[in-house]
Amino acid sequence: MKDKLRDQATQSFLARLDSIWLNLGYHAGLSQYTVLKSQSLMLVREVTDEGWQVVRPNYEHIVADTQELLSEAREVLSGALHAEGACTDHLISGSAAAVDAVELHCDAWDEALSLMDDSADTYFDALMSDQFIIMLSFWAPHSICHILRYYALHYYTAPINVASTPNHHAEHLPSSVASHPASHPPSGADTTMEDFSFNSYGHTDIDSLVDYDMVDPAYENFLKESTVGPKKRLRPTGDRTMALWLDECEKYLLELIRLEGRGDYASRETCQGHSECTSEPVYCCWDCFGTELYCQACIINRHRENPLHKIEFWNGCFFEDTTLKCLGLWIQLGHPIGEQCFNHSRAYDDDFVILDTNGIHELALDFCSCESALSHIKQLLRARWYPATSADPKSAATFRLLEHFHMLTFESKASAFKYWQTLDRYDSLLHMIKQWRNLKLLKRFGRGHDPSGIDATKQGSCAVVCPACPHPGKDLPEDWKAVLPDKWWLYAHFLAIDTNFRLARKNVSSDRIDPGLSRGWAYFVEETGFKEFLTDAGMVAQEKSMCASHSAVNLAETKTARGLAATGAGTVDCSHHNFKRPSGVGDLQRGEKYINMDYLFFSTAQHSEDIVVLNISYDIACQWSKNLWGRMSRYPSRMHFARDGKVMTFLVPKFHLPAHITACQITFSHNFIKGMGRMDGEAPERGWANINPVATSTREMGPGARRDTLDDHFGDFNWKKVTNFAIEKWEADTSNKNPFETTTITLTQAAVRLRLSQKEAEDLERGFNNSLHTEISPSVLVSSGIELEEQQFRLQQDYNALSGHPTDLQLTKLQEHSNALLRKIEQWCKVQLLYMPAVGRLRALADAQSTRDEKAYDVKLWLPSKLKEAAEMSCDEQLCEFEWELRCAQAHEALDDVRWQLRLRAHLYKFKDAYIRGQQANTRASAVLRKVEQTIRTAAARYRRAWAAVKTLSGVLDKPNWEVELSELLAADVRGMSEGDIGQSEGNRTLSWIWKAHGVAAMGEDGEAVLSEGAVLTHQAALHIEWCKSRARADHWAEEVELLQEEMRRVASFLSWHTGWWEEQANRRTVLPAPEQEGIQGYAKCQAALRRAMRDRFEKMWSVVPALLQPMLPAISLPVS
Repeated sequence: MKDKLRDQATQSFLARLDSIWLNLGYHAGLSQYTVLKSQSLMLVREVTDEGWQVVRPNYEHIVADTQELLSEAREVLSGALHAEGACTDHLISGSAAAVDAVELHCDAWDEALSLMDDSADTYFDALMSDQFIIMLSFWAPHSICHILRYYALHYYTAPINVASTPNHHAEHLPSSVASHPASHPPSGADTTMEDFSFNSYGHTDIDSLVDYDMVDPAYENFLKESTVGPKKRLRPTGDRTMALWLDECEKYLLELIRLEGRGDYASRETCQGHSECTSEPVYCCWDCFGTELYCQACIINRHRENPLHKIEFWNGCFFEDTTLKCLGLWIQLGHPIGEQCFNHSRAYDDDFVILDTNGIHELALDFCSCESALSHIKQLLRARWYPATSADPKSAATFRLLEHFHMLTFESKASAFKYWQTLDRYDSLLHMIKQWRNLKLLKRFGRGHDPSGIDATKQGSCAVVCPACPHPGKDLPEDWKAVLPDKWWLYAHFLAIDTNFRLARKNVSSDRIDPGLSRGWAYFVEETGFKEFLTDAGMVAQEKSMCASHSAVNLAETKTARGLAATGAGTVDCSHHNFKRPSGVGDLQRGEKYINMDYLFFSTAQHSEDIVVLNISYDIACQWSKNLWGRMSRYPSRMHFARDGKVMTFLVPKFHLPAHITACQITFSHNFIKGMGRMDGEAPERGWANINPVATSTREMGPGARRDTLDDHFGDFNWKKVTNFAIEKWEADTSNKNPFETTTITLTQAAVRLRLSQKEAEDLERGFNNSLHTEISPSVLVSSGIELEEQQFRLQQDYNALSGHPTDLQLTKLQEHSNALLRKIEQWCKVQLLYMPAVGRLRALADAQSTRDEKAYDVKLWLPSKLKEAAEMSCDEQLCEFEWELRCAQAHEALDDVRWQLRLRAHLYKFKDAYIRGQQANTRASAVLRKVEQTIRTAAARYRRAWAAVKTLSGVLDKPNWEVELSELLAADVRGMSEGDIGQSEGNRTLSWIWKAHGVAAMGEDGEAVLSEGAVLTHQAALHIEWCKSRARADHWAEEVELLQEEMRRVASFLSWHTGWWEEQANRRTVLPAPEQEGIQGYAKCQAALRRAMRDRFEKMWSVVPALLQPMLPAISLPVS
């Protein structure tokens, strides 16, 4: 028959018809019938009308799918009526049968829906009716597949008896269908459908039809490969596992909490370990199957063959951990289990440790020391325990642990997929992990104890909050708002904003297929509300940065998002203690847009409504904070933050601050604002180091799985932090003059060139034009000459740096640079002759006396200062004036470079001494230091050239007192601030003049530097600024001490409050059965005991702090005047 299928259209019809049969027979028959029977019948019986409203969307979805299938079947039938080919008649008959079958199912569903819609009571009655039983029978999985498949092959026969030919049908089914339970009726089931007859579609050509294997795998594969266009994937119910599970989440949670109590064994007064046991059952094993309780003797007897199980003891309120060793279990090696050795020897110090996959176990272990006993090593190995040492071992690992670890080393611990390769149950593992994470989250935050249930969980309420931060009503005194304003900083929240583009996510799956289970309850904001906000706010243009060119601001609209659903994640953290804040994490769709960060900030700020002082750190705070409140006014009211009566300070993290302009470095610095302590604002950067290792796996996840996974890791990070806690006017009002800001304006060449250009423009407006060239003015001539002089110096340095045997490539590059520079000089010299004609005679004389080719760096430029110095010639005074101003600026810039590089060199030496070890690292560090030294020498040489020119021009222009600003730079003057002159002791050390603001005027009679009046004022201003910075540093250390003591008190108070909160949760749900009620009470009391133990441990560890601080308190509290 396959050889006859030449017509392509007919083949296509057959393929689509086969698809209809498969959908109708297997997916609709099995999956939807299961939904109907397992959900609706039970649910509607229990909760009547409400139950039907819960499952109704599922039914309507099934009806829509069935109607879509009907539409496709009719389309196939319509096409078959116009087809031509060898099997057209069979195709028409099969298509008509498909239409009738699907129509029958549509009618059944429509009637079922109408019955269900009337009322729950009517529906319940309908369930018992023959009519509804007949409708259900059409969907029965043990019959529908056989009916449709059988009819597809033998539609001309009499009424069908499915049970008569089951094996014949199965051989035509795909393996996935034929092997499914739905393909074979259960034993004893009545599989005869007397009313399901299709005799009206008879046909005589039986051989040709039976020859056609409708579900032949090879033919199906051919159709898949030959079909052009995208193929629609069938989505079974299993694709919506998470969405379906959400309806059952409450039941799962209650069952987990129920296990925290004794369950069904709470009423038993005697142990059931054996018939004669009358002891109270109080011990439970977590590793054994079941939840039975036993007495001490029975639990020991049951675990002689399983000595590595974890045992818990019911203390009357909750389960406590205990060990089989504490209960009296002794393990004897070298003999069969249960046989006593009369010549045993105890393990070393009676403390043997075993490592297993479920934990670390301390055992009471005896070795056999009989005459025929094996060595201790062999006794351990025969028990499948691998000893840690060969001599008198006292610890070992199970073979199971070693094998498990060996397998993991070949894979990885990074993602669930790689772990699956050791378990071979990927899909099931993923679903269970997601659900388990969500249940543990809800359980740990008492949602199972709330009578209002899971749906009443508030946004951010399942986040581990920072216990050291102030929480009104939890860890603050009642009168905390009555403290003086100068102590408000003790009760401040420190927030830090940042983004991480490693946490991107590929554009796979969707929220419908992979919904998030936490729904904004922890750290990620609720996704639906977030996306609605972004849509409603629209495309707001990103404001350009007025500070340095911040990529986060200027490139926020340009970051590529191709193939990505999220380009990264933004966060708002507690910057003082490095905690992820509730409702403070969200996705970025493109770059670091203000609109995304605004939403995260205002979402988490709702958890700080009662706090008076907020310090917000952000690496682009100088730009982001400018129009923050204006943007907020355009957002929905739920995003508004009441800032009346609050003190809000915006800062830039210390590491990012140097990249900002000078004004921002003063205004947004942590160092110059009261109440900062030793805060640096870089907490999110440290937090990313913890989460980045999971980025490679989360980028492949669906949206819900990724959010839940990251939430889980953030919670773990926060919980570990919890358990491991072992200038006055300007400070009061930043609108006053900032004492940390220098008022001296540093002179630069660029500023001088701008001023000279502006002056020339003014002259042109007044009708004065001294330019002799259309493009190059006198000031441009001088400034470009100074630039050429600098290029000559650098070229000479490059030639001097050549080794004794330079390569051809090195010489070629230098020659090319030299040629380019010569061409620039020649063009400049032509213009110079217009303004300085006397230079022409000097150049002609030099050319006549020269006996060799000049290098580019040997060419004399004859700037005004050199002209006067070498030839006692003068030029236009205006040119001398221009060079004077430019040289002064060049000298100041060079001196700043010298100071900066000296500070860098001092830092590098300290870093090298403290951290660099090993030959390779030291070699690299030395290379960096050599580059810094070369930069210092270059800047010093530039200063000396500028100083020499200024000295020459001062006589020509009669410039007095210029040495107040600039002094001669000797080799001994180029030293760090903490370095003395050679041969000077520490007591006689003097500061180099380069560090005394702008310079030394002259030498006094005793040889000491003497400052002129102007220099004295500048020097005093510099010292005043340095004193203010030193005072701020001292105050911040004092604040840090005071703040740490307050935080210690707050941590203890918060844990006390949390203890009481858990104790209250124990009795909130009173309508549950006794086993569930006991589980809820047990878990709440266990959590309360945990917090109480943590508080006691912290208080004990911190009790010595006041005594340690006592000697320092006078210095800390000493006022600085």
